[in-house]
Formats: sequence, structure tokens, C-alpha cells
Amino acid sequence: MTKIKRISALFLVLCMMLALCFVIGCKKDNGTDDDTDAGTDTGTITMAEVKENYESHGYEIDEATASELTELNGQAKAAFGIDVTFVAFMEVHISENSDGYVGAEVYEFKTEAQAQLFYDKIVEINHGPAIKIDGSIVLLCTDQDVLNHALTKGSGSSNTNTNTNPGADSASFTIEIAKANYESNGYTVTAYEDNMLGTLATVLNNAYGINVSFTGVISITNSTKDFSYALIYECATRAQAEDFLFAIMNDASYSKFDIQGNVVIAAISQDVITHGLVANSNEGSPDDVEQPQGNKVGDLCYSYDLRVVDATGVTGEYINREATVGKVTVINFWGTWCNPCVNELRHFDEIASEYADSVTFIAVHSVFSNNTAASFISQNYASSNMIFALDDQENGTDDVYYKMLGGSSFWPYTVVLDENGIIVSKHEGALSYDAMLEAIEAAKNNQ
Repeated sequence: MTKIKRISALFLVLCMMLALCFVIGCKKDNGTDDDTDAGTDTGTITMAEVKENYESHGYEIDEATASELTELNGQAKAAFGIDVTFVAFMEVHISENSDGYVGAEVYEFKTEAQAQLFYDKIVEINHGPAIKIDGSIVLLCTDQDVLNHALTKGSGSSNTNTNTNPGADSASFTIEIAKANYESNGYTVTAYEDNMLGTLATVLNNAYGINVSFTGVISITNSTKDFSYALIYECATRAQAEDFLFAIMNDASYSKFDIQGNVVIAAISQDVITHGLVANSNEGSPDDVEQPQGNKVGDLCYSYDLRVVDATGVTGEYINREATVGKVTVINFWGTWCNPCVNELRHFDEIASEYADSVTFIAVHSVFSNNTAASFISQNYASSNMIFALDDQENGTDDVYYKMLGGSSFWPYTVVLDENGIIVSKHEGALSYDAMLEAIEAAKNNQ
């Protein structure tokens, strides 16, 4: 079993991300658990049942040894500062043998309280597109289909996960074949220059803790290059391609992935995967694919519907993304309890006044102590050009919009959108007047 080495690198990255909270801003701690699973935490499923369910869908299971579990205990302590005991761990492979790429990681802890600690830390950094806690078990999956397969019996045939191409994994597939297929389906293909491949490999290797070299990389867009439909990576070896695929599968910029030989495809939809594998496909065209919404730089920002508040309290009005199209939009998440947030607001207020015709500022107060927002506005910003709003609570989760737009316990947190609602930049921690102006100019010039 080789997965434990990969986990070590992942934990190291997570540890560095969490350490930033002591440097760049406030971390809210109100003594309550803000991150709860949307489903029911019943403790009704066992590790044996998860394994049986996955095997009934055609997945292959690789289980950790006792020594590897001990190693995981230390990694969790080093990365998250939590004392937990892993009772069991298994990785779930999507292809028909244990060398296939990983679709899920399943952890069982000694107690439910330990599982909750681990789950909270994972959710805090938005790790993975499909996460669930059930009693003492935590599941991290590449998509909702893989998560569903953990909870239900299958027919015993090969798995039907929509995150993979239903066709065979062809060892003869190359990036040139992908390029020709995409061009035949009406996409614009841009190849990375050879001198960029080494730099890209260095950046990604450092980010993901892997060792991969690329023999080719292409970007797939439409004719106007409005957004990226896919990135195609050709690695030097099959083993490198598998390592790279596993590393990037938690990147929320893309929701579908495939591996063919040494080639890894990361795309926004299954149709886009198909367009790279089949020439002159009848599975739609680039014009049929809508730009995905998300919370990453380059994404069309998720839709939001924020309750407006002023010096008198909640007004009954709402502000949303569509209402600010045509202007640069700055969404700032703050709280009266956060000194860096309060200090930063005066810069935003100045800029909101100076750039009222071209920039909309939305200052969103946290659910925590939100009853202080109106009096604070009354005393300090009663005539401000900024729009003040309140975050929401839903299904036991605080600060819904903060988390939806990528917030991870740092205040203040600022998201800057261009005139079309595309996320241009995100900032954890307080911004200076000049830094905010630079972010606004970058949004105005975004193409």
C-alpha cells in the first residue's frame, strides 16, 4: 500500500494552511461547532458495510496496516494539532484494479468525538467536494456519486461513477489525440510552451508534495476564451499520472477527471471529458456548456442572496450577484468583534465613495454577534456608500455565504468580482487602501 506516503504530503500542506491563521487575520472561536454535516450523523453505518457497498459497485479496496494507522495518528497530530486514534483506513479505487486512481478515503476513529474533530478540520479548509461524517466514520470522496456508493448496495458490476469515463483506459492515448479530438468538437486548444512545462511541474510538485514531470499540457477554451473547460496533462510515466490525478482531484475548479495512459484530463463536466476522448462527438458542443459557478479565482461566483442591514436594522431588502453586474463588486466578510475587520472598513468606505460609479462594496457581517451590526453602522457608517448585509445560518451551519465563497475561519475575508461576476481575487486578512485599489484595477482589466 503506497497511499500513506501521499497522505503525509497532504497533511503537510494542510498544516501550513492552518498555521496562516496566526499571521493574517482573526479566527472566530465562539465555543461552538460551526461545521456540521448536512446529513444525519447517526452512526448507523460500519466500516465493513462501507467496504461491502463499494465492492458491490465494482470498486477495489486497499486497507491500511496497523503500522500505517499508527503513522496516520502522528500525521493528524502534526497537521491539525488533534489527538485521534485511527481504528481503520481504506482507500477506494475507481478502476478495476488497486493501481487505479482513488475515488474515496474512508477513516474510522476510536470515538465519535475524535471523528468530529477530524471532520471539523477537514471542512474548515474545504477539503474535497463530497464529505460525510457518520458516527465514528468520516468519508472523503471525489464526488457525490462516489459518496452515494458508500451508502448503498450495487449490482456487483463495474462501478458507474460519472466522474470517470465509461470507456476503457487506453494506454495508447496521447495528448495529441486529445488535442485533435477537442479541435474536431469546436474547442480552442492552446498548448503550453516547452519552457513552461518545467516551471508548471515545479509549482504543482511543491503545492501537492509529488514528483511529476510533464511532456505536454494543453488548455481547452471556447473561441472567445471566456473560461477554461479543461486542462490536459501528459506525464512522463503512468505512475506519475496516477499520483498527479490523485493530488488534483480535490481542486474545486474542475468537477470531472479522467486518466488515459499517461494523460490526465481535468474538466468542468462529463461532456467535456467525452469531447476529449471522442472525435466529432454528438455530445453537444462548447456553446452548450455553461460556465460553472464556484468559489475559485476564474469561476463565475456562486449566486448569493444577502439580507441588507442599515443603521435601523434589517431592511427586508436583499442584494445579489445579478444586481451588481456591470460594476466591479467587492464582497467583504467582517465582524464587529474583529479589530482588523473594523480597521479595514474605513479604507473600503473611502474607496466606495471615490468609486461609487464603478464599484459596489458589500460588507457582510458574520452570524456571530450580528445583533451588534446595526448599532455599529449607526455610529460609524450611517451615510456610507457601502452596502451592509448579514450572513445566514442554515441547517445548523453558521456563515453560509462566507463558507460558500471559500472562507475558512479567517476574518476579514474579501472576494473581488469583475463586471461579469467572475472571481478575480480573494484575500484573507486585512487589506490596505493601496492593496484594495490594486485588486479593483485588476478586476476592471480582467478579460
